[in-house]
Amino acid sequence: MQHPQTVRLLALLGVLAAAVLVQSAGAASVIPQSLVLRQLDVPPSYRLNPDKSGRRTSAQDSVGYPGLRTKYASWRRLGGYQNQFDEGDDSIASRADVFHDRSGARRMLTWFVAETERQGVLHLRASKVPLGEEGVAYSFAGGDLRFTIVLWRYGRVFSIVGAGGLERARVLGLARTQQRRVAAALR
Repeated sequence: MQHPQTVRLLALLGVLAAAVLVQSAGAASVIPQSLVLRQLDVPPSYRLNPDKSGRRTSAQDSVGYPGLRTKYASWRRLGGYQNQFDEGDDSIASRADVFHDRSGARRMLTWFVAETERQGVLHLRASKVPLGEEGVAYSFAGGDLRFTIVLWRYGRVFSIVGAGGLERARVLGLARTQQRRVAAALR
Protein backbone atom coordinates (compact mmCIF):
# COMPACT_ATOMS: atom_id res chain seq x y z
CA MET A 1 0.00 0.00 0.00
CA GLN A 2 2.85 2.43 0.75
CA HIS A 3 4.40 2.02 -2.66
CA PRO A 4 1.49 3.51 -4.71
CA GLN A 5 1.33 6.49 -2.30
CA THR A 6 5.08 7.03 -2.61
CA VAL A 7 4.85 6.91 -6.41
CA ARG A 8 1.95 9.41 -6.36
CA LEU A 9 3.89 11.69 -3.99
CA LEU A 10 6.99 11.55 -6.20
CA ALA A 11 4.86 12.23 -9.27
CA LEU A 12 3.24 15.23 -7.56
CA LEU A 13 6.64 16.57 -6.49
CA GLY A 14 7.87 16.14 -10.07
CA VAL A 15 4.91 18.13 -11.41
CA LEU A 16 5.47 20.88 -8.83
CA ALA A 17 9.19 21.00 -9.61
CA ALA A 18 8.43 21.24 -13.34
CA ALA A 19 5.98 24.08 -12.67
CA VAL A 20 8.62 25.98 -10.69
CA LEU A 21 11.21 25.46 -13.44
CA VAL A 22 8.78 26.64 -16.12
CA GLN A 23 8.02 29.80 -14.12
CA SER A 24 11.73 30.47 -13.64
CA ALA A 25 12.41 29.99 -17.34
CA GLY A 26 9.51 32.32 -18.18
CA ALA A 27 10.88 35.01 -15.89
CA ALA A 28 14.24 34.76 -17.63
CA SER A 29 12.78 35.21 -21.13
CA VAL A 30 11.00 38.55 -21.13
CA ILE A 31 9.03 39.25 -24.31
CA PRO A 32 9.43 42.93 -25.33
CA GLN A 33 5.94 43.03 -26.89
CA SER A 34 4.40 42.32 -23.48
CA LEU A 35 6.06 45.40 -21.95
CA VAL A 36 4.82 48.25 -24.17
CA LEU A 37 1.60 50.25 -23.97
CA ARG A 38 -1.53 48.74 -25.46
CA GLN A 39 -4.65 50.24 -27.00
CA LEU A 40 -6.51 50.12 -23.69
CA ASP A 41 -3.76 52.20 -22.02
CA VAL A 42 -4.00 55.25 -24.28
CA PRO A 43 -6.83 57.76 -24.75
CA PRO A 44 -9.60 56.19 -26.88
CA SER A 45 -9.15 58.68 -29.72
CA TYR A 46 -5.62 57.36 -30.39
CA ARG A 47 -5.40 54.33 -32.69
CA LEU A 48 -2.59 51.83 -33.18
CA ASN A 49 -0.52 52.58 -36.28
CA PRO A 50 0.47 49.10 -37.52
CA ASP A 51 3.01 50.56 -39.98
CA LYS A 52 5.01 52.08 -37.10
CA SER A 53 4.47 49.29 -34.59
CA GLY A 54 6.14 45.93 -34.15
CA ARG A 55 9.42 44.26 -33.43
CA ARG A 56 12.48 46.53 -33.56
CA THR A 57 15.50 44.87 -35.10
CA SER A 58 19.10 46.02 -34.96
CA ALA A 59 18.95 46.57 -38.73
CA GLN A 60 15.96 48.93 -38.41
CA ASP A 61 17.50 50.92 -35.59
CA SER A 62 20.89 51.23 -37.24
CA VAL A 63 19.51 52.88 -40.41
CA GLY A 64 19.94 56.33 -38.87
CA TYR A 65 22.66 55.25 -36.44
CA PRO A 66 24.96 52.67 -38.10
CA GLY A 67 27.02 52.29 -34.93
CA LEU A 68 24.02 50.91 -33.07
CA ARG A 69 24.42 47.48 -34.65
CA THR A 70 27.83 47.11 -32.97
CA LYS A 71 26.63 48.73 -29.75
CA TYR A 72 23.61 46.40 -29.54
CA ALA A 73 25.94 43.43 -29.85
CA SER A 74 28.29 44.70 -27.13
CA TRP A 75 25.34 45.65 -24.91
CA ARG A 76 23.91 42.14 -25.47
CA ARG A 77 20.52 43.34 -26.66
CA LEU A 78 18.04 40.49 -26.96
CA GLY A 79 15.23 42.34 -28.73
CA GLY A 80 12.89 45.28 -28.79
CA TYR A 81 9.30 46.23 -29.57
CA GLN A 82 7.45 49.45 -30.27
CA ASN A 83 3.81 50.50 -30.52
CA GLN A 84 2.72 53.84 -31.94
CA PHE A 85 -0.76 55.28 -31.54
CA ASP A 86 -1.90 58.22 -33.66
CA GLU A 87 -4.61 60.86 -33.43
CA GLY A 88 -4.35 63.30 -36.32
CA ASP A 89 -0.90 64.89 -36.11
CA ASP A 90 -0.33 63.71 -32.53
CA SER A 91 1.25 60.41 -31.56
CA ILE A 92 2.07 58.27 -28.55
CA ALA A 93 5.06 55.97 -28.90
CA SER A 94 5.92 53.18 -26.48
CA ARG A 95 9.09 51.12 -26.75
CA ALA A 96 10.93 48.50 -24.71
CA ASP A 97 14.32 46.93 -25.33
CA VAL A 98 15.43 43.85 -23.39
CA PHE A 99 19.09 43.09 -22.69
CA HIS A 100 20.90 40.08 -21.33
CA ASP A 101 21.67 41.99 -18.14
CA ARG A 102 21.15 45.39 -16.54
CA SER A 103 24.42 46.84 -17.84
CA GLY A 104 23.02 46.79 -21.39
CA ALA A 105 19.95 48.78 -20.36
CA ARG A 106 22.15 51.23 -18.46
CA ARG A 107 24.46 51.69 -21.43
CA MET A 108 21.56 52.26 -23.83
CA LEU A 109 20.05 54.92 -21.56
CA THR A 110 23.43 56.64 -21.24
CA TRP A 111 23.93 56.54 -25.01
CA PHE A 112 20.41 57.81 -25.76
CA VAL A 113 20.72 60.77 -23.36
CA ALA A 114 24.19 61.67 -24.71
CA GLU A 115 22.98 61.41 -28.32
CA THR A 116 19.91 63.55 -27.63
CA GLU A 117 21.98 66.24 -25.96
CA ARG A 118 24.70 66.06 -28.63
CA GLN A 119 22.10 66.73 -31.30
CA GLY A 120 20.69 69.62 -29.28
CA VAL A 121 17.05 68.64 -29.82
CA LEU A 122 15.33 72.02 -29.33
CA HIS A 123 18.09 72.81 -26.81
CA LEU A 124 16.41 70.61 -24.22
CA ARG A 125 18.15 69.04 -21.27
CA ALA A 126 17.13 65.93 -19.45
CA SER A 127 15.33 66.32 -16.15
CA LYS A 128 15.37 63.39 -13.74
CA VAL A 129 12.08 61.58 -13.12
CA PRO A 130 11.35 59.01 -10.41
CA LEU A 131 10.78 56.05 -12.70
CA GLY A 132 12.44 52.66 -12.67
CA GLU A 133 16.03 52.66 -11.43
CA GLU A 134 16.95 55.75 -13.42
CA GLY A 135 14.71 57.95 -15.52
CA VAL A 136 14.86 61.19 -17.46
CA ALA A 137 12.32 63.26 -19.37
CA TYR A 138 12.49 65.87 -22.09
CA SER A 139 9.50 68.20 -22.44
CA PHE A 140 8.53 71.17 -24.54
CA ALA A 141 5.36 73.24 -24.58
CA GLY A 142 5.03 76.38 -26.65
CA GLY A 143 2.49 77.68 -29.13
CA ASP A 144 0.77 74.75 -30.80
CA LEU A 145 3.60 72.35 -30.05
CA ARG A 146 3.72 70.14 -26.98
CA PHE A 147 5.67 66.94 -26.45
CA THR A 148 7.26 64.84 -23.73
CA ILE A 149 9.69 61.94 -24.05
CA VAL A 150 10.38 59.77 -20.99
CA LEU A 151 13.34 57.35 -20.95
CA TRP A 152 14.20 54.97 -18.16
CA ARG A 153 15.78 51.68 -17.27
CA TYR A 154 14.69 49.01 -14.87
CA GLY A 155 16.65 45.82 -14.45
CA ARG A 156 17.61 44.68 -17.92
CA VAL A 157 14.93 46.69 -19.75
CA PHE A 158 15.29 50.12 -21.38
CA SER A 159 11.98 51.90 -22.03
CA ILE A 160 10.67 54.96 -23.82
CA VAL A 161 7.24 56.57 -23.80
CA GLY A 162 6.88 59.72 -25.84
CA ALA A 163 3.89 61.76 -26.93
CA GLY A 164 2.95 64.86 -28.80
CA GLY A 165 -0.20 66.74 -27.90
CA LEU A 166 -0.52 65.46 -24.33
CA GLU A 167 0.33 67.15 -21.04
CA ARG A 168 3.61 66.09 -19.42
CA ALA A 169 1.74 64.62 -16.44
CA ARG A 170 -0.34 62.39 -18.73
CA VAL A 171 2.78 61.11 -20.52
CA LEU A 172 4.44 60.37 -17.17
CA GLY A 173 1.29 58.44 -16.20
CA LEU A 174 1.57 56.36 -19.38
CA ALA A 175 5.25 55.72 -18.59
CA ARG A 176 4.29 54.51 -15.10
CA THR A 177 1.78 52.11 -16.69
CA GLN A 178 4.55 50.67 -18.86
CA GLN A 179 6.93 50.51 -15.88
CA ARG A 180 4.40 48.41 -13.94
CA ARG A 181 4.41 45.92 -16.82
CA VAL A 182 8.21 45.86 -16.89
CA ALA A 183 8.47 45.34 -13.12
CA ALA A 184 5.88 42.54 -13.20
CA ALA A 185 7.67 40.79 -16.08
CA LEU A 186 11.02 40.86 -14.28
CA ARG A 187 9.70 39.36 -11.05
